[in-house]
Amino acid sequence: MSLSLDKSYFEGMFEDADFSTADELKKYAYDKVLKRDGEGAVMLGWAELPKNYDRDEIKRIRNISKEIRSKCDAFILIGIGGSYLGTRAGVDFIKSSFYNSFAKDTPKIYYLGNNVSTDYISAVLEECKDKEVCVNVISKSGTTAEPAISFLLVNDFMLKKYGEAAYSRIYVTTDPQKGTMLDFANKHGCTKFSVPSDIGGRYSVLTPVGLLPLAVCGCDIDAILAGAYKAYQKYYQGGIDNNDALYLAFARYFLGEKGRCLELFTSYEPDICNFTAWCCQLFGESEGKDGKGMFPSPAVFSTDLHSLGQYIQDGRRTMIETAIYIENPNDKIKIPNDLAVDGLDYLRGKDLSDINNYILKAAATAHKDANVPTFIIRVDKKDEENFGMLVYFLELVCAFTAYMLKVNPFNQPGVEAYKNYMYRFLGKNK
Repeated sequence: MSLSLDKSYFEGMFEDADFSTADELKKYAYDKVLKRDGEGAVMLGWAELPKNYDRDEIKRIRNISKEIRSKCDAFILIGIGGSYLGTRAGVDFIKSSFYNSFAKDTPKIYYLGNNVSTDYISAVLEECKDKEVCVNVISKSGTTAEPAISFLLVNDFMLKKYGEAAYSRIYVTTDPQKGTMLDFANKHGCTKFSVPSDIGGRYSVLTPVGLLPLAVCGCDIDAILAGAYKAYQKYYQGGIDNNDALYLAFARYFLGEKGRCLELFTSYEPDICNFTAWCCQLFGESEGKDGKGMFPSPAVFSTDLHSLGQYIQDGRRTMIETAIYIENPNDKIKIPNDLAVDGLDYLRGKDLSDINNYILKAAATAHKDANVPTFIIRVDKKDEENFGMLVYFLELVCAFTAYMLKVNPFNQPGVEAYKNYMYRFLGKNK
């Protein structure tokens, strides 16, 4: 397990810049997190989680996940935003984006609650009609429209399929003290898990929100937490000096001050596309306030080098790039030496992972030449420990940058704007 930050495609680009405030800002942001005296500090429960997580709760998650696997071959997860993206990122990162094709001893997973598409929801329910099904609904309030709609439909589906026995197949992750879903779970005797009151949705991957469904899909949640603890020791407890989380936070802050307003989160593996989508929520909701922050956008290379690459290279100089790169893929593929295709001799005998690395180097070099700074977060392989380490590292980077920007990293007041209009159009009473 390893994580490192490659700074070589940023350093030297701004030699005339004034970095005199760097140390002061790093200390300011670091203290805000460690001393819990920044805006929104009540929601910093995730920061100490890798050390202080409830061991009994993790044991319970392991046991309940085994129970779920024994009952079903289809597992429906209902959630949106942080109640869904972290799990999807983890399943793809640890298992594969083809997980449902390969799943044998674990149930296939289906995601609902993140849209209200008639065709999509119908397709999922049709796919599950002849399967044994369990459901995990994740909602702190229970009233967010998109997951509520899916839950109403799935609850009806389950009652028609199982009758009252459906409630033993519905697992509720919600607020521990109040809310629509808590009332539902108590009324019908559903198994409950809590969304911690001091951890917001986009920081909740390492809580029952993410760990229960990841365990159902066969991921080693103890290894995920062990990886997060390694990051906690290195970047949270390790002080300010040589702290790559603080370095990346300040570099992002500095570039924003220089007018960079768009950040590409890029990957070179389709299996981590949903991880970069989680990054977009994490950074977009945490930093995008008071006219500040960069607009986050995901991209996968090489695919998007042949669609967005022209703009990245020659368009407006408003962006930066943060790449997540897996050093060692799980499999090895080598191009045969005995190719019988003229003009492709330069590819003979080369390993695909080496070629992917050349593409990374070529893209980062070309983008640096074009005044697009690139940071490369290098991870040695896709597994549970590296997933936990990467999640925690980026959560810290995000909180540090937000405090440098003087915004609350943990609220999302702008999300309520569309919700208020939607509820008004739907005729919901306040």
